[in-house]
Amino acid sequence: MRIEEKLWQDHSQALLAYLIAKTKNADLAQEILQDTLVKAYEARDTLKDLGKFKSWLFTIASNKLNDSYRYQSRFETFDEVIHDQAFDEPLEREGNISQCLASLAHNLPDIYRDAVILSDLERQKQKDVAEHLQLSLPATKSRVQRGRKLLKDAIFSCCPLTFNAAGTPVACQSAGCNAH
Repeated sequence: MRIEEKLWQDHSQALLAYLIAKTKNADLAQEILQDTLVKAYEARDTLKDLGKFKSWLFTIASNKLNDSYRYQSRFETFDEVIHDQAFDEPLEREGNISQCLASLAHNLPDIYRDAVILSDLERQKQKDVAEHLQLSLPATKSRVQRGRKLLKDAIFSCCPLTFNAAGTPVACQSAGCNAH
C-alpha cells in the first residue's frame, strides 16, 4: 500500500464527518468526499510535505464544498431545474413550466432579455453570448445574473412552487400568470 493510500484511509472518516457536519446531507458529503479523493489523487505531486497531508486534504475538501455551494446557487436560479426537469417526484402543474418560463423571459427588460434567453433557454455558453451581443464577458455575466433574478421573482409571483425536503420543485399552482 502506498503512503498516500494509507494517509487517505487514516483521514477519510474525519473528512466525511466534517463534510456531513457542513452539508447536513450524508449523500452530498459522500459525493464531495469522492470528488476530494479524485482531486487529491490528481494533485498528489503538488504536496511537498507529507506531514501536511491532513490540512492539504481538508483544504481540497473545503474547496470542493464551496464548489458545491456555488453549483447549488445555480439551481436557485431555476436554470438547471427547468431545463432538465429531472424531478424526484412527478411535477403536478397546470400547463408546462418551460412554456411559462420562456414567456416570462420574453417579458424581461430589453437589457436582460437576450442574455437570459441565449444563455439559459438556448443553453449557449456565456462566452458565446457575449460575442453575439458584442459585450464583454463580465457585462454578459452580470446581465444574465440580474435577468435570472428578475425571472426568478416573476416565477414566484406568477406560479408559486412547492418544494420537497431536498429543495426540488414538486408542484406548481398557476396564479393566473399573464405570461402564458
